[in-house]
Amino acid sequence: MRTVSGNTIANIAYTTTSINANSPLVAITLDGPVNYTVGSVGQGNIIGSGTTPGSITLTNNAASGSLGIRGISCIGGGTSSVAYNTIGGLTLNVTRTAATTQLVNVSGGIVTIDNNALGGTAAGNILISSDSPFYGIQNTSPNGMTCINNTFLNIVHNASAQPFGGIYNVEGNLTATGNTFRNISSTSSAGASLAIFMINHQPSTTGTADVSSNTIENITLTSASTAFSFYAISINTTSTATCSNNTVGGSGADNISIAGTASSYGIYHSLAGAITCSTNVIQQFNMSNGATTTQFGGIYNTGGALTANGNTIRNITGAGNGNYNLIYHVPSAAATGDISSNTLRDITLTNTGANANVFGIRINTGSTVTCGDNMIGTATVGNISVAGNGKSNGIFKSGTGNITCTNNTIQQFSL
Repeated sequence: MRTVSGNTIANIAYTTTSINANSPLVAITLDGPVNYTVGSVGQGNIIGSGTTPGSITLTNNAASGSLGIRGISCIGGGTSSVAYNTIGGLTLNVTRTAATTQLVNVSGGIVTIDNNALGGTAAGNILISSDSPFYGIQNTSPNGMTCINNTFLNIVHNASAQPFGGIYNVEGNLTATGNTFRNISSTSSAGASLAIFMINHQPSTTGTADVSSNTIENITLTSASTAFSFYAISINTTSTATCSNNTVGGSGADNISIAGTASSYGIYHSLAGAITCSTNVIQQFNMSNGATTTQFGGIYNTGGALTANGNTIRNITGAGNGNYNLIYHVPSAAATGDISSNTLRDITLTNTGANANVFGIRINTGSTVTCGDNMIGTATVGNISVAGNGKSNGIFKSGTGNITCTNNTIQQFSL
């Protein structure tokens, strides 16, 4: 076991024109077939600063090839822990596109990443000022990864056509529990077709997911592209997934703010794996200036079987011409659904065209679906409000499969 702890790496201003296809600035690298402990309680490493923006600045003027900043790079083959470290105060300036920054990168070994502070207390603690991707924690190892109790705070991503990812897993299984994402903003330009996501599980083959008890709040996205989307949690796998007890959106109005033409999703699931979504709260979304294709999905499933029980989706406001699907079960192939005991309320859609519809629960499948004990709307007059030419649907079912609806309450729709 090798230990890397208690170090401070800060006050660096580096300019390069290197076209080497690697990051020109890496703080800590774990290599070789050995086990590492990188940080522990009271002995975490500090890379940059948790309080001072610009502690480490990389200016990359290469014509092509090289990347952005890497905080901790895990490329070895051992079993390692990356814990209680601070990575913040970083600024990336580049004249080329796609100079990817990764705060923690995993490409080998079995790594647990827990209780790290990624970003810091000052506004704009991490600044990506150029057209480059950003990933807080990214894994490409087939061993998957475990991310527990990490905090992503005060990150500004001004990349016109490049993605932002908080936790991004592209191989193996993912456990992501107890993580917090707060005060994150991103801006994209017209024509961009990529995504902003806080948690994305997208293995190239198979990989289970447990995404639970995470908090995502105070997120701002400004987009001029209808092909750009915001995903709080995105799970795309042929294996099973559990997504429970997550809170997407804080308690204040407009906590998740989407300005422009991007679509937004609280929990998004695709591919053939079954997913269970239980006791999640998705709230305080505000989407403005929407286009014809702009839409909102609370729990949005196009993959396999869906179990959605005890979720709350509330305080969703928007203006535009796309559909608002609070719970959406339209799998690519026939798959069962159990959609029960959910609360869907306080929805306002204004300035709409004929394509702007609200669906409390939307189902299209050739398999059987149970839909019971859901509350859509409250006793308050106009709790579900659609102004314009759009339509409102409490429970909408199409497809050949049978549906059983019992003890649902649908009330106070205003058109």
